[in-house]
Amino acid sequence: MPVVRDAGPGKFVLAVIACLLLAGCGTDTDSSPGADASGGGTTVSPTQPASTPPESAAAGPTASAPTPGRSPAAKPTKAAPLTSADVLAMAVADVVASTGVAADGVSVTRNEEVTWRDGSLGCEQKGMAAITVLTPGHLIVLSAGGKSYEYHSGVGKPPFRCDNPQPPLPPGSTGT
Repeated sequence: MPVVRDAGPGKFVLAVIACLLLAGCGTDTDSSPGADASGGGTTVSPTQPASTPPESAAAGPTASAPTPGRSPAAKPTKAAPLTSADVLAMAVADVVASTGVAADGVSVTRNEEVTWRDGSLGCEQKGMAAITVLTPGHLIVLSAGGKSYEYHSGVGKPPFRCDNPQPPLPPGSTGT
């Protein structure tokens, strides 16, 4: 008759934890609204409502609750890093979605790469702490329906509307 050794409770617990961790591994499909049926990520269209704000080095409210004064732009796909053109397109899509103005009625007043003074990306909020480090990003100003809308972002991050903007560093400045 074969000899059966007692694995002990410790090994059993490790086996259960390993099974639970492996059960969490699965396909990278997104079942949220706006998800691509092929499982390739989230699609962005001018009619898609704004979603969560970008991650930043700033500490503050969680991304699940929009911060007053900050209007997040549309969520990007997970496939590739965002380019300057992607950031601009997302800002335009957010203006179209939030104002109802057609995309051809939105004009670009300013679109440039800038250096922000800190992790707030030029959009400080009362009670929000931000890391004090020069942060590269984008500044976009759009006009639609007689109003201006300012969008800020960090490099490779989605833009967000900033209702209380602070200026970036002047070009060539080191921030000292």
